[in-house]
Amino acid sequence: MEFVSDGCFDLTGYRPSELLESGTVYRQRIIHPDDLDSVWYEIQSSLRTRRPFKVVYRIQTAGDSQKWVSDQGRGVFAPDGTLFALEGFVSDITDRKLAEQLLADQAVRDALTGLYNRRYFDERIESELARANRNQLSLAILLCDLDH
Repeated sequence: MEFVSDGCFDLTGYRPSELLESGTVYRQRIIHPDDLDSVWYEIQSSLRTRRPFKVVYRIQTAGDSQKWVSDQGRGVFAPDGTLFALEGFVSDITDRKLAEQLLADQAVRDALTGLYNRRYFDERIESELARANRNQLSLAILLCDLDH
């Protein structure tokens, strides 16, 4: 890394100088371990095809909290075609991701009981029936009527 804005401290808890001293800190310490391979693959794929990249992933901050970020950038190539640098912008989208997760949860859960609703049942039963057929397994369903 050659430049890191002051805003990185608010996002990651690391000072720009900490990231500049060790460029591997960002990839190895900040990107969530479960997202590391997919982020690396997406960026490398974009560089091979010389197209911009946009990846969404989780980071671990210096204070050990988790945030969601959107990372947009592109490779800068020298006249001979070699990769010269990466330039990009990382923005905090944690609030958006949490709102999306809340809406997704509300779509499949009853607001009063918190139990899964009919929509969830319809989605899961199709998947489970297909899995049972594919693996030649039996399937049992237990239904409980809570209000009678």
